[in-house]
Amino acid sequence: LLHQGRRLTIRVTARKEEAQRRARKRVLVVDDSRTVREVERGLLSSRGYLVDVAVDGSDGWNAVRGGDYALVITDVDMPRMNGIELTRRIKQDANLRKIPIMIVSYKDREEDRQRGLERALRALELETGIGNLVPDARER
Repeated sequence: LLHQGRRLTIRVTARKEEAQRRARKRVLVVDDSRTVREVERGLLSSRGYLVDVAVDGSDGWNAVRGGDYALVITDVDMPRMNGIELTRRIKQDANLRKIPIMIVSYKDREEDRQRGLERALRALELETGIGNLVPDARER
């Protein structure tokens, strides 16, 4: 009888842990730097998120299609597929386009920031079809 009661307690505990795990939001970190991946994983995990990692955009694309992510955090410059292309693919996929994406870059040159802003505006124009209604960021 004690053995059965103990087994029941273990099952209830396992079910609670599974429910808590499902309630936690999943984040996908995509970066070719192992150090950056592990730092981001540690920060997010310590705040209760479930974190998966991918080593480049191609691995990230495969992961995001097979997972249920609340957020994707991606680097820009990576081998095989960069973060801009990964973002474009996610936003073009009807099942994935609502996933928020945070692009993290360690580039700090003005031309890199401008290039990123221009690409983001082009993507917005294509996605919304408002093309000429969005003022050119360089005019500001």
